[in-house]
Amino acid sequence: MGLDMYLEEEKFSSITLHIAYWRKANQIMKWFTMLPDWKEDEQEVQVNGEKLQELVETCKEVLQDHKKAEKLLPTMEGFFFGGVEYDEYYFNCLEHTIKQLESIEANTWYTFSASW
Repeated sequence: MGLDMYLEEEKFSSITLHIAYWRKANQIMKWFTMLPDWKEDEQEVQVNGEKLQELVETCKEVLQDHKKAEKLLPTMEGFFFGGVEYDEYYFNCLEHTIKQLESIEANTWYTFSASW
């Protein structure tokens, strides 16, 4: 058990593309839960590529200056959410996020969902 998060794009109403996956990256979960359209009861949110590009830029900024981590991408406690330290795992998750989202299209909508 643990925090699993997915980013998907629906194509042609019958095909779903898996774009990204995170495991216990609670700082990424926190970022998505802060979006205005976050649906706690469904544990998902629709997000456009432009907003995801903002997440990529925030990850890059934190990687350049680790002191900004707690302010820009704070961790989030939760049952099976993983550690809340700003350690190597935290920063590896940011690098992983950048790699997965670098080629996101700005004018496309995606669905982020989480389970635990």
